[in-house]
Amino acid sequence: MKKLFKILGIICLLFIALLIAVPFVLESKIDAIVQNYADKNLNADLSFDAISLSLIRSFPKAEISVDNLKITNRAPFEGETLATAKSLAFEMPLGDLLKSEGEPLTINEIIAVELILTLKTNKNGSVNYDIAKENENANKVISDTSSTGFSFNIENYELRNSAFTYIDEGNNTHFYATEIHHNGKGIFSGGRSELDTKTDARISMSIDSTDYLSNTIIKLDALIDLDLEQQKYTFKDNKGFINALPLEFQGFVQLVEAGQEIDISFKNPESSFKDFLAVIPEAYAKNIENVNTTGNFTVNGIIKGLVSEETIPTLDINIRSDNASFKYPNLPKSVTNIIIDASVKNSTGNVDDTFIDINKLNFKIDKDVFQSEAHI
Repeated sequence: MKKLFKILGIICLLFIALLIAVPFVLESKIDAIVQNYADKNLNADLSFDAISLSLIRSFPKAEISVDNLKITNRAPFEGETLATAKSLAFEMPLGDLLKSEGEPLTINEIIAVELILTLKTNKNGSVNYDIAKENENANKVISDTSSTGFSFNIENYELRNSAFTYIDEGNNTHFYATEIHHNGKGIFSGGRSELDTKTDARISMSIDSTDYLSNTIIKLDALIDLDLEQQKYTFKDNKGFINALPLEFQGFVQLVEAGQEIDISFKNPESSFKDFLAVIPEAYAKNIENVNTTGNFTVNGIIKGLVSEETIPTLDINIRSDNASFKYPNLPKSVTNIIIDASVKNSTGNVDDTFIDINKLNFKIDKDVFQSEAHI
């Protein structure tokens, strides 16, 4: 028995030594695979400080970490940074490390820390994210293991303290998402699967120098059914918040040859009038946290149809508020008896047939009664 335990101890020590030593041999191989993949498939420059491999932390899988990753654009966005990440960690089956060069590597988990992605459209309509080289594999599904590169069978992915920017110089649109914390669990490969996601972020958006969202808190818990064969993504049991305004939504988005087919319905289950004030653009409503309010506010809608170069989805969005009020602490009077009856409708999918009907926007300040109506 002593000899047996001694032999087992020696085997365990050799196994641990092997787990520690093997990464030093394979790291250069992985470095070459990544660089080779980038050179063959990306019309951009990829750089990173180091690649490390661990067989102990995630055993029996292997964990690969890439430090200070950077993707830099070429013309017409020469020298601009498309993406950076403080670290990217990938988890894959241990056996994939022994594959010969040219065989795809399977990725099971991705964790990105401080990923910063900047998408841009210039005044000529060129985009900085069209960096994929045209080649014979361009139209193959990413999980096709017959092509050189990586296949994805992701069970878990995370974004930690990341940021996203979109800039359209043509129509002067700026969109920023910061402090993004996002995680999802599920399987991406196979015909059908389910993805459970949670997202927290702060959103800002301006169009033509007008701020419509300013550091708005967004929270979203979404259960998404993935039908990869039909390219259909169904939202089930989803709840979100825009600032303090709660929303529930369901439906699907499907990629079709002409564009995207959308069928989404949403509503706020219950909400106070202050929640409505919280989503008004900052330029028109300041210091909301100090405002006293009463009354309710509801919104519900259906967005359904094809998004294409010629059409938008049909719209049926309704906004209601009855007998609400608000008062700023530094103003002597309250705004009371607020009644809102408004809708956004489009029944054809033609953008010119979009109607905004403000049937009632009534309120009272002291003894002065205001009544308004608009149809756009």
